[in-house]
Amino acid sequence: MENTAIRAKNFSGVSRVCAAFLALYLVISAHAYSLNSDTKNAPISKILPPSAEELEILRRNLRAGDLLFRKGLDADSEAIALMSGSLYSHAGVVAQISPQIFIIHAITGEQNEQNAVVKTSLENFLLNSKYYAVGRLKNLDENGTKIFVARLEKELGKPFVLAPKNEANLYCTTLIERSLEGISDLNLTYQKLSLPVFRGEYLFPEAFWQGGNLQTIFESRR
Repeated sequence: MENTAIRAKNFSGVSRVCAAFLALYLVISAHAYSLNSDTKNAPISKILPPSAEELEILRRNLRAGDLLFRKGLDADSEAIALMSGSLYSHAGVVAQISPQIFIIHAITGEQNEQNAVVKTSLENFLLNSKYYAVGRLKNLDENGTKIFVARLEKELGKPFVLAPKNEANLYCTTLIERSLEGISDLNLTYQKLSLPVFRGEYLFPEAFWQGGNLQTIFESRR
């Protein structure tokens, strides 16, 4: 999920989003900095790919429609996870299994990807992730999964918009929420923020775990 006089939804470029994340991070940096010495000492540019063993486990167990959660090594990931009391700061959906695993997610621009809803390989999605997990929706059947993935595919290329619940938005979790509307019972709780940059209700990745409709398939803390 970033300067303070400008509303987050008006950010049109990656640099502005990053600036906003930095502003948010500065609000809580003292606490976040002390929480995790690994994050503190890790260069932002450090490349941390998933191991071959982890990838093989995922290839054997992932299904289309699974939710994939991660937390990165950078300051914005630390801030989002801290605010929501979660290990995870971002979420995507497994959209394709064969011949290669692809993830659809709404992102603010990374690894030269656009500031939009994108489809990326599993390996790229997990690059530089300190923690990640796979959750499977308990009440999503095969037909529901096809509808879910088809809806996600239709969102590809649409711009990332970070804004509160009562405004037009499209970020990682709201992309998933709206794509599941009517096909899966969700019990998602938005979190109210009153920060200089973020005011209003936002949906954090942790809400999917707290909703009670996810089965844990795999977890990794690297």
